[in-house]
Amino acid sequence: LMLHRNTMIATPDILYWADDKSCKMLNTRTGDLVDEIIPPIEKAGGTFWKWMGMEGDLLVALIGEQEKKDPVMRWRRQQHGWPWTAISEGFNKEEHTWGFGKNLMAIDPKTKKIKWHVQEDIPMDARALTMKNGRVYVFHFGKYLKCLNAKSGKVIWSKTKENSPELFEALGTYLPRQSWETNWRTRNYMMCSDDAIYFAGPQMDKLLAVSTKDGSVLWQNPYNNFQLVLRDDGLYAISGPWKNNVSKKFDPLTGEVLAELPTGRRACTRPSGTDDAILFRASGGTVRFDTGDETPRWISPMRPSC
Repeated sequence: LMLHRNTMIATPDILYWADDKSCKMLNTRTGDLVDEIIPPIEKAGGTFWKWMGMEGDLLVALIGEQEKKDPVMRWRRQQHGWPWTAISEGFNKEEHTWGFGKNLMAIDPKTKKIKWHVQEDIPMDARALTMKNGRVYVFHFGKYLKCLNAKSGKVIWSKTKENSPELFEALGTYLPRQSWETNWRTRNYMMCSDDAIYFAGPQMDKLLAVSTKDGSVLWQNPYNNFQLVLRDDGLYAISGPWKNNVSKKFDPLTGEVLAELPTGRRACTRPSGTDDAILFRASGGTVRFDTGDETPRWISPMRPSC
């Protein structure tokens, strides 16, 4: 699909993999198709799976209408770099139109029965949809931020410009940025823990933390090119490749800077985490940032993809 999609979930026995037609259930050992989930179109609004998450035996999915697909491109290119403009007409459209859907539903993967169904007039953004600890958080920039009960689909709290102007003032204006410096606008810009929702990415002009309890603003940082990895010991914010902004380790709930980290991203790659390190491309090669002694260690021969 040439997009950052959260439509794959691995469990010990079943790999759930969703595309524009259904959610396939594959045997993890053999890859054989065991079953597939296709909710009724009149409820799902289409067959295109745009996001999904799972807690226990509950599968929550954002499903909707078809989206523009770029043609398969083949040529014998010899030049340096990767030509996004040439390879994807749609990817560089001024308006981002991928990953939006009006229908969110919870499904029992064993019976394929729909537990609950929520429909929004203004579509939810799959880049800002997350699930944790029995709650689902849905968002549309400038319109709403809602917290839903994952078991029932009922609204726990709902924030709009009208009832929470301070939150939407803090969120600021949507930025349509995408470049090798900021990463691509298809990437997610909202993540959560049990206690906080974090906004950061090329779409955001800052790092913002919001309470999961009531949607109130907890803290913010003005630097606008962090990418986040949340760990038990802190929120690691890996900075982008401009100015002299170093990466930082924040207290997740107060925003206190616990450490300034002597490292930063290079180009459009994204950080990912393991149990004892954070991995990303940095100037000079790929780095394994050891979270034990907060030291970058090089893995020079390897260069991750964009």
